[in-house]
Amino acid sequence: MSFLTLKDNAKTAMVCKYFKKCYNSIWLNFEYFSVLDFQGMGANQARQVLQHGGRLPHIRQVKKIVSGKNSNMFFTKNVLKTRISSQFQKDESLFEEFSLKPAKPNLAVLITDKDIIQICESSRYSLMYVNLMSCHLLTSKSYQAISECVNMQHLTIKGGRITDEDVEKILLSCRNIKRLCLSNCEFLTDRTMTLISELTHSLEVLDLSANSKMQYMNLHKLTKLSSLHTLNLGHSPVQADHFLSIFRTLPLKTLQVESKILLFFPINTKFNRYNLLK
Repeated sequence: MSFLTLKDNAKTAMVCKYFKKCYNSIWLNFEYFSVLDFQGMGANQARQVLQHGGRLPHIRQVKKIVSGKNSNMFFTKNVLKTRISSQFQKDESLFEEFSLKPAKPNLAVLITDKDIIQICESSRYSLMYVNLMSCHLLTSKSYQAISECVNMQHLTIKGGRITDEDVEKILLSCRNIKRLCLSNCEFLTDRTMTLISELTHSLEVLDLSANSKMQYMNLHKLTKLSSLHTLNLGHSPVQADHFLSIFRTLPLKTLQVESKILLFFPINTKFNRYNLLK
């Protein structure tokens, strides 16, 4: 039954008493609900999970986020995905992944500092993947909580009110970040680029697109990131001269300058990179 969806299991449960007993045991099964992708479930099944699976602590945490909101509307307008930590039953570290984004562009996500703080407190050492898009209500309190998740590897914040000071707190604590996306964040300046170059030594993917206050004058400092292979600067006021020092130093495979233009560099010679730039 672990290979079936909830809807299929509900139909299977009508076969006999034993199948119904198996179906009822699903609501206490950590493995079955280890990954919660509410977009795939639909609003009705999502509501059923929150009602019957509330005895599982990670579902109970999600239920707190939805509490006080219209659950059908919440799961229709937002895409929520979580993955439970593999070490949960040993050390009570709750989430390994938490992702929340709007179902359609240009919509805001209704989530508060209190929700993020609760998630980070319960998953301080297990949370490695965080994706927050269009969460306009979050303040520095949420980013302070995120900075305490010291094993963070992938962090995505799009359309947030994060500041340079918040970025500094996160990068000082989370020294193992490999993928960092800070896109469309209206309060970020060139100082963030300096902080990234000085505090992230294992960064492989960087997205700094569509940040209106960034002038990208410190772009040359990214040459310190020896592991960086993908850089996204879409919708940014950058010019060809900004990239010369980067091409000479970094083993870039992908550079995105505009939203629909991708340049690939399969050849590692400086000569070919320079000609591609021209």
